[in-house]
Amino acid sequence: MDAPNYSVKTLQSQVFWELIICMGLFVLTEAISAIFCPYWRPVGYSIGWIVLAVIIGTLGLIGVHKKSSGALICFNVLLIMLACLNISHTLTMRSEHVHTCKLTQLSFRDCSTVPALKKCLATDSCLKDQMKGTTCKAPGKEHCDNLNHMNWVFAFNMLISFLTFSEPAFWGILLLLRMEMTFPITPDEDDKEEDDKEEAQPLVADQEKPTKLDTTTGSGSGSGNGAYANYGANKQAWV
Repeated sequence: MDAPNYSVKTLQSQVFWELIICMGLFVLTEAISAIFCPYWRPVGYSIGWIVLAVIIGTLGLIGVHKKSSGALICFNVLLIMLACLNISHTLTMRSEHVHTCKLTQLSFRDCSTVPALKKCLATDSCLKDQMKGTTCKAPGKEHCDNLNHMNWVFAFNMLISFLTFSEPAFWGILLLLRMEMTFPITPDEDDKEEDDKEEAQPLVADQEKPTKLDTTTGSGSGSGNGAYANYGANKQAWV
């Protein structure tokens, strides 16, 4: 049994509310991650993702309101690209944290020159508060100890990113397809002029009727030129 077809107006309303809810949920998730997990999700990155999501969401709302196919195409492409980049960046950050915590604190630049950290650096037990205000940029012991417990944060963030981007993109593509199938195609002005000219021409060109040969003067459609031009006039021919 075929499912009912959505109208353009229904899909417009669906895309509008999907954008409001999903983009709001994504912004909220990024803000909470930046507040409670500043080490794992740097504030600068979260602000960048929020700004990009707001810009792309605004483009989608404009396309929905104006029924613009071009704006909807740009919105869908940019939204899918943002989803891929965000999820890829989350996995990259996870990989960087794992790689960083496998290094010793003493191997980080400018850490061995801090006298206050000599004892804890030898056993990789320096805390973030101890290194705060120094030139040592090594991760704190508490962060690396909690790395395995942060897996759910990365997984939840990627899940939210996937859902909040895939839902509007899905309905946006449906709206674009419905608009292209419903709205009539308007021909270009140049194409219309060429079509009118072609319609004005007859299907079969009129053929000129051959004129009757004038045996007196030698003119007519069968008359020759050059040496044979006077053949009909003097009844002479070349031997």
